[in-house]
Parts: sequence; C-alpha cells; structure tokens
Amino acid sequence: MTEKASQIQKIVQDKRILSLTQEKQLAFTGSNRLEKSVEEPASYFLSNSNGAWKIRSVDYYLSIWVKNSQNIQLYCNKGFPYRGDLLDVAGVRLFMLPEKLSNAKYQTIGKWKDDFLILNSEASENLRWVDQSADLPDTPSVLNILAQPHSEWRKKVYLEKNSTGSYIALAPAERNLTAAPALNNGHFINTPSRLSAFFEGPGYVIFNDSYAPGWHTWVDGSPQPILKADGLFMTVYVPKKGLFPVDFRYEPSSFRLGLFFSMLSLWFLLLITAWKGVNEKSFS
Repeated sequence: MTEKASQIQKIVQDKRILSLTQEKQLAFTGSNRLEKSVEEPASYFLSNSNGAWKIRSVDYYLSIWVKNSQNIQLYCNKGFPYRGDLLDVAGVRLFMLPEKLSNAKYQTIGKWKDDFLILNSEASENLRWVDQSADLPDTPSVLNILAQPHSEWRKKVYLEKNSTGSYIALAPAERNLTAAPALNNGHFINTPSRLSAFFEGPGYVIFNDSYAPGWHTWVDGSPQPILKADGLFMTVYVPKKGLFPVDFRYEPSSFRLGLFFSMLSLWFLLLITAWKGVNEKSFS
C-alpha cells in the first residue's frame, strides 16, 4: 500500500485524484441519471490521502463545504466517459476507475487492485491566470457549462452575480501582507498558496480550492475580495501588468482567535516567569 501510494503520488505530482467505485451506473439515462451516475467514493485514498499518503483527492480537498464535492460528482458525468471540463478545471490528474475511459485526452497507465489508473493530461494547475471573464446568475448555470466540453475554461473564468448585480465574493482581509511567504503553489491545510509571475495585463488568478469563508487573498501585498470562480473555486482580479505575487491564505476567525489567546497565554507565562525571578532574588 505504501509503495503504491508513493507511485501514485509521483504520477499525481501536486494535483488531485478521483477514485470512484461504480459498476454500470455510468450509463444511466432518464431524469435521475445525474443523481445516480456517481454514487459512492472508494474507501482508499480519501480520508487519509493528505495525512498519511500526501495525495490530494477531490473528496478530501473540496470538502470545506461538502456540497462542493457533491457538485463535482453530480456534474462531472454528463455523458460517459467524462467528456466535460469540470474535472479538468478541478485539477484532477489521475482517475482510479473500474472501467477505462475512451476519450483521447485520457491515457490508461496501469492498474491497482480492480481499478484502472487513468491519466488526465489536461488537468489544471492549482493556480492559473486568465484575461477574460463571463458573468452568470448562479452556480448551476456555471457548472452546466463546465460539465460540457469546449467551455473555454483556459481562456476565461466564470463568475456569479446576484440579483442586485453584485459579484458573489468574500470580503477582503483588514491588513496588508508585509511578510510574503515562500513560493508554494500547492495547498496543504493552513499553508499559504502563492503565484508569483509576470502578468501581461489585467486579468484573474484562479485558485482551484473550495470557495469558503476563512480564505483571504492579497495582490502584491494589498488585500482584495475573493470572487467565486467556476462554480466551486476562488479567483482574484489582478488590475495591472507587472511582476508581483498573488497570495491565498486560509485564516478563519477561529484561527485568528486561537492565535490571539496563544499570544496572550505566552505573555502571561513570561510575566509569571519574570515575577518568580524577581521574588527569588529578593529572598536570596
């Protein structure tokens, strides 16, 4: 198991896997086809993927809101075998399936147990830049486009506007980012993710992790709102041309509150230590 996990990690690199158990439900037709098309995740390479094997699975990494993972499974199968673009957008590099996929962009590279290991050569990078956008009214509208082929996801990002004409977005942080983290284009829990590049002009940096409260982003150190991108993910508008970093950080209020109390506890500990030192000297 450990050896196979290591092999799969090398194949996946810093992208994701999608592991599904399915018999013949890929061919469902009728009104309930989508609901039954992908039913149950496989028992391996899921909950322990990051902690034990350092492998990024869809179910593990898109689970801040469970609905995100469910939407992936609901919309990815509009027409066997996965001709749509949603799993490409999500950065799924490797499929573990009991059936081969015949689409030209998928390459069968081996087997493990009863599953075929299928490589997706068109998986998105974790962070990418595009110079175009399109506005849609809600998440289903976006996912219905990405569930089909030829969605032009490499050229533009799909954004959502509510009934008042405002973009669905997370509020920016209340501070500038002065100490830039080390370059890291992979996301592991509570670890910053960063894209540092020469941007050719105004556009959008897309981060294919779950859109959820607690995330903040900075463009060249300046806090910016996070827009909901491609139905499930995050993006920030880059207004200028030049070489500078774009940073995403997961900092929920519970994390900031815990940090405050930790610092407060440390301050009290130092105070007590200093007080004991003074008293010991006075008695000696």
